[in-house]
Amino acid sequence: MSSVQRAAAYSRALGLAAAIIVCVCLMALGITQEVPRGSLSGHLTMLESGKPLAKARFTLTATMLGAHDESTQIYTVRTDADGAFNFRHIQAGQYELELSAKHHEAEKTIISIAEGKTDEIKVIAEPSEPSLKLYASQHVFMPGEQPKLEAHGFALSDHLEVGIYKLDSEGIARQMGLQNALEPLRDGGSETRPLPKMSLVRTDNLKIQNRDAEGAFVEMMKLDPLTDGFYYVRCTAGDAKDLAFLN
Repeated sequence: MSSVQRAAAYSRALGLAAAIIVCVCLMALGITQEVPRGSLSGHLTMLESGKPLAKARFTLTATMLGAHDESTQIYTVRTDADGAFNFRHIQAGQYELELSAKHHEAEKTIISIAEGKTDEIKVIAEPSEPSLKLYASQHVFMPGEQPKLEAHGFALSDHLEVGIYKLDSEGIARQMGLQNALEPLRDGGSETRPLPKMSLVRTDNLKIQNRDAEGAFVEMMKLDPLTDGFYYVRCTAGDAKDLAFLN
């Protein structure tokens, strides 16, 4: 082998050795920089019934991660039909767990995700404040026609209490129109804005039947026909209330 060939072979061997050293260094660097990961699983139930709450959203927001964190880590999942949720293979560290649901709430919780482990938690959601809204597709009816209202809301009560009042037509005229007469009813009246004169026609107690998985309801209320006049309808569900006006 000539001196030129020996030099070329030596150069190739030296290059191969250098490549091997670089690969070994990169592998070692990759191992040392591998992000530690863990998992979190849990179950969500409603305080008032003990039933699972489906389709609620949980969010994990990083509060304290390791040196490998380059940006804020946020993970989001939804509960299944059994109220179960899972955060799989997420970066180990400390997180804030937050629940988002239509009519339930829970306090934010600090969660620590440990490397190589699956932590399990149970979350109990408390019902939010009761709410009620009446909707009328029309407010003017012919005498003898059956008025219809829709009640949308959330309350632990099993019934809707409905009171129907007939407003005094002369009182409406004295207060310079229907709008001025009805306005005090919205805020409960005052010394300067007294409630209009009215008489109770009847009361109804309607059972709430159409609830979704979370307990929110939509009920169609079909009222008995009324004679001609202006009417005030007051509806309550537990501590929630709303009103409507019919002509």
